[in-house]
Amino acid sequence: MSADTSAEIERRYTKMIMSRSPQERVEMCFAMSDTAREIVRRSLERAGVPSEEIAPALLRRLYGADLPPQQLLECGKRVRAGAGNGRSGGWVSEVDRLLRRAIAERRLVAFSLAGCARVAEPHDYGLIGGVAKLFFYQVGGASRSGQPLGWRWAELAKLSELRVLDQHFPGSRALPTGRHHRWDVLYASVSVR
Repeated sequence: MSADTSAEIERRYTKMIMSRSPQERVEMCFAMSDTAREIVRRSLERAGVPSEEIAPALLRRLYGADLPPQQLLECGKRVRAGAGNGRSGGWVSEVDRLLRRAIAERRLVAFSLAGCARVAEPHDYGLIGGVAKLFFYQVGGASRSGQPLGWRWAELAKLSELRVLDQHFPGSRALPTGRHHRWDVLYASVSVR
């Protein structure tokens, strides 16, 4: 809270927030994030930014301080390319919202990737080399490699039919290599609490 907030008010506020269920707190975060994104989007429209440039401008405004210039440029190219295939705007924010929720609540997800229906534990979600990716442990469904279980990567642009399932998973798993991956930006992780 701000420096002018008394300790008593800060204590009451914290108590009020913590009295909510974990799911309610996560939903509050998503609602605040969606509201902030919408405020920025509308300010860009009022400033006369052309509609085809809204998504890249939104990316720069929201994540420009988090990404090196070259990666921001690459992300902007991907956002522009996605604008023509129906996978920008609402689809991106819906996938983002669903993945953040599934990871925060440690819930299984189902989706289609490379023509295969999959069920997975979503472990990490973020950007590597300007590409939005999901690192997951597949627990069901099919795989083109023939082994339907195990660690996998997916580019978000290649996912479809993503949905959060009711089943929970316990959390982190040991990586076979024992090495963690280096993310440029990590949006959500089951390892971070």
